[in-house]
This record gives sequence, structure tokens and C-alpha cells, in this order.
Amino acid sequence: NLAERSQSRTVVLLEPNDAGGGMATAEADWQAAVLELRLVRNADILAQLMAERPPGCIVVGFAAETEEVRQRGLAKLRSKGCDLMVANPVSGEHSAMGGDSAEATLLARDGRVVELGWQPKSQIAAQILDEAQRLAGELPSQPPSR
Repeated sequence: NLAERSQSRTVVLLEPNDAGGGMATAEADWQAAVLELRLVRNADILAQLMAERPPGCIVVGFAAETEEVRQRGLAKLRSKGCDLMVANPVSGEHSAMGGDSAEATLLARDGRVVELGWQPKSQIAAQILDEAQRLAGELPSQPPSR
């Protein structure tokens, strides 16, 4: 005998057993399926900003890196063509992720490098603005720190 519940699509088969009665077996309502995740590349926002920026606008990019922070930040500065790159470590003891403090390296288009040790993010933000103003010609140049 075959009994079927159409709403949940469960099929129950009644099979005779040795004692003369029926034994029920059921097919599950759900079965395993392959889950497919398709990744799509995000737009390069920094490249768009560089292509559309008005004259005199200073563009600051950010490089969140897990290793070789300074070198990768410099590579991004050159490839993106922005005025200032802020390179942050995002792994290890001084990760910029979470918390109120971080460390960063400011890499300017004119070759200036400013290492910002572990400090509150609000202080890092102020130094980023100072460096952007310097690049815009609004602040006097200070000796680079290396």
C-alpha cells in the first residue's frame, strides 16, 4: 500500500514484515542540495573618484592589509594615483579593525612617509587631515619621518 500526503510530499511505503503486519518506511521531506555562492567584483570606488575628481581636490585612499602593509600601501598609492594612501594593518596585535586605537602609515604622492604608531583613531584622523591640507598647499611642509 502506498500512502501519500501531497502538501509535504512525503511518501510512506507500507511493506509487509515477517509477522504479517506492515512496516512503514518514509522518504524525507528535504534532501541535501549543493549551495552555490557566486561572487561579483565590487566597483573600484577609488578609481572612479580619481577619474571624476574636480581640480584641486585631494583624494585619500585606504589600504587595509594583512601583511607587508607599507609595501602594499605604496603599490596601491601608485596604481590608484591618489594623493595620499593610509595603510593600516588589519591583523595582529595592532589591527585597525575594532577598537578605538590603531596604527597607520601615511604615504603621500610626493614621497613623504609618516609612520603613526599605536594611538587613538581620532588622533590618526587629525593627522590624515593635516597631511591632506599640506598636500593641498594649505599647511607648510614638515620634514618627513621614515
